[in-house]
Amino acid sequence: MELTGSSTSEKWNCLNAIYKEMGSIPDSLIPEVQGLYKLASAEKCWHVIRHCSSLLHKVHPSICESALHILVTQRQISFGEGKDEETISQPPSPAEFLDFILRHSNKRNILFSIYQEVLNYLSQIIQKNPSLFKGILRIRLDLLVKLIAKETSGDENKFEKMCELRPIDFYQLIYRLFSGGVTSGSENELELTWERIRYIDGSLNRLPKNFHHNLYSLLNSTSGLDLDGNMIRSFPLIDEMTAGEPQFAINISNWLDKIPQPQLRQLYVETIMILGSLQKMIKNFPDVIELQAILYQAHEIFMHDCAVYDSSKYLCGISQEFYLTPPTGQYGTLNYLAQAIAQLYY
Repeated sequence: MELTGSSTSEKWNCLNAIYKEMGSIPDSLIPEVQGLYKLASAEKCWHVIRHCSSLLHKVHPSICESALHILVTQRQISFGEGKDEETISQPPSPAEFLDFILRHSNKRNILFSIYQEVLNYLSQIIQKNPSLFKGILRIRLDLLVKLIAKETSGDENKFEKMCELRPIDFYQLIYRLFSGGVTSGSENELELTWERIRYIDGSLNRLPKNFHHNLYSLLNSTSGLDLDGNMIRSFPLIDEMTAGEPQFAINISNWLDKIPQPQLRQLYVETIMILGSLQKMIKNFPDVIELQAILYQAHEIFMHDCAVYDSSKYLCGISQEFYLTPPTGQYGTLNYLAQAIAQLYY
């Protein structure tokens, strides 16, 4: 079996068609894939290089070292999403680490090379600028890859624009996301809206300063907090841990990570922050704080206040207009969350 076509692109199209039809690459075609990889490398055809690298299961020689640079900062790395998400907190053996990458790139083969590339860039960034990772306990690779895809193509599920990036552009994009910068490039320039900011921070798993202390204080005043059926109970958590302990932060991260939508996650983070700041003023503290009730009440007040009677887009019952609203100011989300808290608990 041979790859037809005279150019790199034609050969890749042929290979891609075979892969899609068969679901794998036959052993007899491996030499052809290796030849295409060399050809694409010579021409710097990045999307073909990345796809061939994934098909050939090429392992970067420093990938375990890159993961170690992240893990030694007491941060975690996770692969997969939802029930399939797996977290690494201790340095695995090379074989174990390769197994993680293989299993979680099984549904989308290109992830085999993308996972490694992202981890290598994160390793470089965290060594040079560790302050960019403040408030980030866990690197959720699948969410980060989707974020990069959305920044390059406007769709978190379309990877091709991301795969076409030159390595230096890939690195710089990740750096800008962690530093709070804006994607450059006139063709894919995206407006820095508050919905996008929340999507970025949620995808990066970033939490604001004093978040854990605010949450710990709330847990001291109640039996727990409920996030749409996902409950975090005060006891024995606060009996066994302090607000500053890494294990407390891990427990909180596990709880928040059950929210699949990054921008919704950040609205819940804002809800917890305003609750913490108003805690001493709340007269009728409930036994269990239902965070979704506060958020939906705040959204209802916002919709009425701004005369938004309908919206073309909703995500988990929250209108796009609310996601686009800045946190602060007279018409900010924090103000509406405070009003909701006053209506429910004062």
